[in-house]
Amino acid sequence: MSSSIVSWSKMTKKYVYVCGIRFFIGDYKNIVSIIKTHPFEKTIFAPLATHPVMEAYFNNALKDVYKGIQYLLPDGYIVWAIHFLFGINIQQRIYGPDLLLNVSRMCEKVRKPIFLCGNNCSLVENKLKKLFPNLIIGGVFEMRGIQYGDSISKKISILIKKTNSACVCVGIGSPNQHILASSLTIKLPIICVGAGFDLIAGIENQAPIWIREGGLEWLYRLLQNPRRLWKRYIILAPLFVLLIFRDRFMKQIHIS
Repeated sequence: MSSSIVSWSKMTKKYVYVCGIRFFIGDYKNIVSIIKTHPFEKTIFAPLATHPVMEAYFNNALKDVYKGIQYLLPDGYIVWAIHFLFGINIQQRIYGPDLLLNVSRMCEKVRKPIFLCGNNCSLVENKLKKLFPNLIIGGVFEMRGIQYGDSISKKISILIKKTNSACVCVGIGSPNQHILASSLTIKLPIICVGAGFDLIAGIENQAPIWIREGGLEWLYRLLQNPRRLWKRYIILAPLFVLLIFRDRFMKQIHIS
């Protein structure tokens, strides 16, 4: 690995591997451009933080799911890991709520409907309509309280096909949203936004921007919901850091 910092614009390859997972290195503008130029293809975009990466490290079935996703996007400490391993200076993490807003802005501008699939869809729809008055919601599928399975995936796919939606936003958390997105039988861009639905809807409090930019969002979320998140941040996150140090010093890094 070169010790010099590599900027995105000067990179000839846009993919790197972290813990065996391939990440696309780009920004919101790149992502929106790809969505606009691949309107009738099943192309999945998914910001990925450390905990699904670590779950995939111990779960080959989940790792296979991630192998099939075209655009896994660096979020959280994945950004640090890419800089530490490859010297690539990523200017911004790909954050679920911001990705949802960028895609909604694009759909409003081109007057194409968006389909929402996740938790608290009615609240998310209302908030997006306030932010983007001309946004067209092609349809919604509420996932709160619904146990995911193949029959649900088939039902959602049929519903989406009946709409004229240009893309689908899925917000049910990781890794369930990635499994669901991979199982949908549609030919549209699918954007996974994680907790973006809950944060946009106001169900969960969003960390102040100075906390997010300071890399302490994990602590903010842990203090808000310790029972659900303790394993993610107390066990999986430190293990992730150890694996990154191992890969750095054992030269187990891969760029393509």
